[in-house]
Amino acid sequence: DPANITEEKTGYVKCPFGGTNFVYFSFKYCGKNKKIGTFRSRNPYLLKSGEVMEAMSKADYYCEAIKVSRDKALAGA
Repeated sequence: DPANITEEKTGYVKCPFGGTNFVYFSFKYCGKNKKIGTFRSRNPYLLKSGEVMEAMSKADYYCEAIKVSRDKALAGA
């Protein structure tokens, strides 16, 4: 049930020198934290790289989709 979803957010794990190797979106479902990655790598990538920018865009999209689903469930639609 989407009405049980709370605290949606996106983020990334910081690496030295300003890069990242993990981009994710997370939420709480029935009180349990869920974190879903949209980008993973052994090597750090710059935040301005195409791969990381695409992963952040996907994470934002999924987070927004979760919010819309929850709002519809709470509205009874």
